[in-house]
Amino acid sequence: MRWADDWPWDRSAEQTLRVTLMVVLVVVGLGWAALSAVLGQTQIAVNSAPPAVAVARARYAWDTCIQSALKRGLPPGVPVYVLPKGRVYWQSTLGPMSAPTHKVLANPEPGAYSLQVVDDGPNVKGGIHCPGHPGTKYTPIALLVRPL
Repeated sequence: MRWADDWPWDRSAEQTLRVTLMVVLVVVGLGWAALSAVLGQTQIAVNSAPPAVAVARARYAWDTCIQSALKRGLPPGVPVYVLPKGRVYWQSTLGPMSAPTHKVLANPEPGAYSLQVVDDGPNVKGGIHCPGHPGTKYTPIALLVRPL
């Protein structure tokens, strides 16, 4: 005889506890799934709202304009240096955008080309111009490409 055989344990209480635990786990799981679905639908609605779509289109247009400007404005394979003064976003992205076809320099070197994105306006001479998008912070910009 084992010691558990003489323990005053009610088998129905054990089953009730198991069923209760399973029900609680199912309810918590379903609640979590429902909450996740609601939060996901809310995020989809926010990201597909007209203002968010306008901003995403403007950002995409800016990026693609600068990428095509890099292809048109730089001779193939030349080293490039991103000037430290300019728009913060472009200081961090011009190097990676140039990297597939050009060597990006950490310091200026003779024979390299400098890259800088500036706010476009009547005072900007030369450069490759990208239009802005009314109603967003994406104003007209110009990519300046100059030999060092």
